[in-house]
Amino acid sequence: MLDEVKIDKKNDNIDISLLNEEDQKRALMDNYFALQKKYLKSQRKITSLQHQLGELDGSKATDDEMEALVPEPFKSFLSSFRGETRNDIFDFHNKEDDLDWGYDKKNNISDYIQTHYEGTNVELVSVICKQPRCEVLVTEKQEDAWSNIMKDMTQQSWWQFSSFTKSTRSNAENEMSIYAFLSQ
Repeated sequence: MLDEVKIDKKNDNIDISLLNEEDQKRALMDNYFALQKKYLKSQRKITSLQHQLGELDGSKATDDEMEALVPEPFKSFLSSFRGETRNDIFDFHNKEDDLDWGYDKKNNISDYIQTHYEGTNVELVSVICKQPRCEVLVTEKQEDAWSNIMKDMTQQSWWQFSSFTKSTRSNAENEMSIYAFLSQ
């Protein structure tokens, strides 16, 4: 009976009318999973393209306004962001201080960094948190210290961030300046 099954390679469709009931179910499930996989791939592509479009949009903040938000050597990081990310960072800095969630998250992040075994290999310049985002400014004195801290910090029960924007630059002393913008 399987010799009579018609397969349309162009559309990955199978003429299941010639199959027994169990084989029909299996064929339908296979088609369902294949379509679901294609759908998820398309959704990821749409999300990626929407993000790229958002980054191409103009920003309401000038380079000077962005640079005024942080100390050296982090100023150039903020002026290099564009579109939606730039607007999010600018809006973040113009929000009222968050004395509840923000205070707790700032303490969680600061305490974790300073007590981590790699904590002596980074200089924590600043942590600012306002729901649902945090900004962390760090100078890394030893290679991979920050990535080890971040890897471990993301495993903590209080960690709630799902998005992470990072910009880095090395100085003459081989120290790495790191700007991290975390979002829930």
